[in-house]
Parts: sequence; C-alpha cells; structure tokens
Amino acid sequence: MIWPFAARDELLACAARYAILPAERALIERYEAVWRRNQGPCLTKDDLFATVDWKSSLGQTRKLCNLNSEDDIRQITRAALTADCERLRIGVLLALDGVAWPIASVILHFAFAYDANGFPVFDKRAMKAVGSDTKYSNGRWTEYTALCRRYAKDWTVDMRTIDRALWIKGG
Repeated sequence: MIWPFAARDELLACAARYAILPAERALIERYEAVWRRNQGPCLTKDDLFATVDWKSSLGQTRKLCNLNSEDDIRQITRAALTADCERLRIGVLLALDGVAWPIASVILHFAFAYDANGFPVFDKRAMKAVGSDTKYSNGRWTEYTALCRRYAKDWTVDMRTIDRALWIKGG
C-alpha cells in the first residue's frame, strides 16, 4: 500500500472537497449515543440499518441485516466495541448477516471516530486510493489500519478526515 498524499495540506484539501450530508451528521450523533447506553456500548437494529443505509445503496445488504435479531446485534456489537483484541473487533462483526468488511469497518470507524487509535473505512474507494485491490483479509485490514493511524498521528488529523480524503482520492 502506498500513501497517496505527499503532505498534510494535500490531505486536508482533498477532505474539504467531501460533502458532509445530513445523513452523516445524524450517523455521528447516533454513534455518540452508542457509548451512553445503560447496558454498555452496543448497536441496535436501527443503528445497524442507519449504518448500512449510509454505507451501501444495495437493498440486499439491508435485507440480510434484517435477518439478525435485536439481541444478536446488541451482543455481537457489544463484543466488538469492548474487545481488547483488534482482530476480534472486526472479526466478530463479520458474524452478523449482511455485514462484510466494508460495513464492519464503518461500525468501528464511527464508534471510535475520534479515538487516537480509531479505525479507517475499509472499502473499494479507500483501497483504490492506496493502490490496493479489494481482496479483504485480516492481514490487509491490519496493514491498512496501521498506515492510516500512522498518518493520523504524524499529521494530527482524525480518522474521519482521513476517510473523507481517501474517499475523494479513490473516486
């Protein structure tokens, strides 16, 4: 993987071209509420649908996500959000019907959007931006996450800014 930006200013200029729509603002607010739940951090079925609707225009993904029970969604996402092992965080989310690597990464991305060790969105546009293909795997996820975190730290930007810039660059 190759970082596509020569300098922080280039990344910020690219991110600034990304249009932040009301649906994204609503999703950010929804994820902020995830951490305030009495039963611990977890997603509800409505949270999962909002995530899928933001990430994918494929109605089939939503139909598959509907196969998950409310309890399964809460338990699986709670396990992902509270795990210490990063491989477990992403891996357990893949157990949900309709959740593949891109959706799982979005869940982690928004849940930890402003954390110093946040997660990038792992999808075809991002992979194109860093010169990689979309053969998703734990190894590629780990490599991509480390790359994004390194630049987030070195350039003092959050993962949301990095994702916006990569989305534009990979378009």
